Amino acid sequence: DQILELGGLLKAKELLGNNVGKAEKLTFTEGAVTDVVGSTNYSINFEVGSDRVLPSSMSTLQEIYRQLATGGLKAEIVGHTDNTGSSDLNRDLSRRRAESVKREIMGMSKGTIESVRLNASGYGPDKPLNPNADQNSATERARNRRVEITLGR
Repeated sequence: DQILELGGLLKAKELLGNNVGKAEKLTFTEGAVTDVVGSTNYSINFEVGSDRVLPSSMSTLQEIYRQLATGGLKAEIVGHTDNTGSSDLNRDLSRRRAESVKREIMGMSKGTIESVRLNASGYGPDKPLNPNADQNSATERARNRRVEITLGR
């Protein structure tokens, strides 16, 4: 059901003969990103008090997946919450949200991205964006409910 144009490949084979090298396979080790390429606070939305990613965030996750798939990169996925409620519950929620992001990206990859390339963790309310700001203000609480993703090697 498809017609493929192989002329270019056949010409390359003719020119190279048996002098064809092997494709390089990238290998990844488990652990944090060490050589940072970029870090962003992505707008990934969840149901209130839940680790379920809202459908409105899927295009953002697809963009992250594309960057991982084409860039040969690893990702550090870190969840954060505001200071409303218990610190222990917020740390657990932020970790579960980071894991949920990892699961969604792994699902999109259909096995093309190794799990070891995605490291998920959560800090709850422990690392606010601006530690000197009033953490009880609605503005700061909203800013602190975030998922940070660092891409690198």
